Amino acid sequence: MDSIFYNHNPTLLITMAVPTSNWFGQWYDFGYLKNHIDFFNAMTYSMHGSWSNHAGHNSPLYQSPPGDPDGSCHTGINYLVNTRGIPESQINMGLPFWGLQYNSSGINESFTGNIVDKRYYEIPSLIGNGWTYQWDSVAYCPYLVKDDQTEILTFDDPESIRYKCEYAIEKDLGGVMIWALGYDRTGNGQELIQSIAQNYLGSESEQNAIIPTHLSLKAYPNPFNQSCKLDIEIPNNQFTTISIYDMLGNQVDVLAKKDLSKGQHTFSWNAYNQTSGIYFIRIRSSNYMKTQKIMLIK
Repeated sequence: MDSIFYNHNPTLLITMAVPTSNWFGQWYDFGYLKNHIDFFNAMTYSMHGSWSNHAGHNSPLYQSPPGDPDGSCHTGINYLVNTRGIPESQINMGLPFWGLQYNSSGINESFTGNIVDKRYYEIPSLIGNGWTYQWDSVAYCPYLVKDDQTEILTFDDPESIRYKCEYAIEKDLGGVMIWALGYDRTGNGQELIQSIAQNYLGSESEQNAIIPTHLSLKAYPNPFNQSCKLDIEIPNNQFTTISIYDMLGNQVDVLAKKDLSKGQHTFSWNAYNQTSGIYFIRIRSSNYMKTQKIMLIK
């Protein structure tokens, strides 16, 4: 089925949102799916909720308190990679643009009543207006405590997004994904989007767009029989790596790993020793990353 989809439009990707623990993950045949899905969007959020016995973070990077059975982004990624065998390069780590408000006296304490979702744009104005900002150095996440000690609010801010972007880069994940666009739009712009731009894409642009506008990649012919050409436009002088990966996330070739000047560049990839199937071209530097799917048919 994926080949029919690909032949219809080779520029499109098949992605799916997936859970990050065995509670729901046990019902997914990841061994089969990883051969047909381009990217798995890991839902590394909603780690705590009404089922928890404490008022925990929505999306802790690491377990807080240590060993917390409700998990974290780190335990979720480890589950998908090490337990279920999904290659890191096929996983996008989820970044929540909303938080959870509890009736509780403090982080990881017991809570009563309902848990309320709060979009990010509702949160910054609370700081200093009846709420106090706190940072959990174990979870690498912030939270707010109401001044009368009756409520807390766990969320992600530009700093915690920075740590998560650094984690995604360190683990060589396929990327990050957002739930949901627009939730971070405040009078100061889109602060969480900008954190991703600066800390994941490496962009120093102050524009709201998170994708560099002058980076382009065209692979042709696509599908191809044995060799294809890559036309690449580099937005500025950068040390750039151009790699080829298979569907399992294995690097099968490196076309360039050097300083490239701003402007147009052409490369060729000869896949004579590769088997038919889908491959990914990945361009990466300190300032940008772009991936293109290609199909080899012999």
